Amino acid sequence: MNNIFEILKSSEFKERLSAVMPDPRNINRFLAIATSELRNNPRIASCEIKSLCGAIVRAAQLGLELDSLQGHAYLTARGGSCQLIIGYKGMIALGFKSKKILTIEVQKVCANDFFEMEHGDNKGLRHRPCKTKSERGEIIGYYAYASLVNSGKAFEYMNMDEIEELKEKANVTKMPNSPWVKFEEAMCKKTVVRQLFKYLSMSPELDGAIGLDEMADAGVQSDALVEIGRDFVNVEPATPEVLPKGWERVQEKKEVQQDLMSSVA
Repeated sequence: MNNIFEILKSSEFKERLSAVMPDPRNINRFLAIATSELRNNPRIASCEIKSLCGAIVRAAQLGLELDSLQGHAYLTARGGSCQLIIGYKGMIALGFKSKKILTIEVQKVCANDFFEMEHGDNKGLRHRPCKTKSERGEIIGYYAYASLVNSGKAFEYMNMDEIEELKEKANVTKMPNSPWVKFEEAMCKKTVVRQLFKYLSMSPELDGAIGLDEMADAGVQSDALVEIGRDFVNVEPATPEVLPKGWERVQEKKEVQQDLMSSVA
């Protein structure tokens, strides 16, 4: 089967996918949402089949639904291959699954807001937005602030120059289906949350998700997804090459002669 919709409907794929999901009871909902997303995005549905399957399998392993409106995870196309982009809400959901955080707040900071940040012994962050949206001015940065189960606090702030630098390195702003184009503010929030979680290193699953997301930014995620999806796709065997008559006999003689010479030597 080399059609993604046939694969998603197959009982074998469903059985194998449910085996890697955190909660197999969600298999039908997960596949229905994935199928709907692909039908609404023919360009993604036509991606190289193993990378596409790998992206779907990896999202299932992380327990993230592929609903672009929900914002947990997105499928995007890059150079004919599929990529899995973890969204702002998906990154936070994985943070809570680690059971290392109690609360997390993610906010934008505008030019006219009151904002103070301090590191060291008096580490902390204070933010008081202007009362009305029109008074706040342009966005100058984003921060993520988490309360940890060990009673600690942690935060990460990134100004817009730092976020833009990461976005440019990802080289995805010109892709029409890129989340950076469709959901820019959510992606800015995801970027600062990812940086915070990266330093906290809260669980192997979350660390793996962050690594996968960074691979997407670097444009090297597809190879990893192909390896994941390879076992879930039945690839047709290649058609044997038609060789000139007598080629096999001549080649066989050459190989025998080489073997004889090697044994004499």
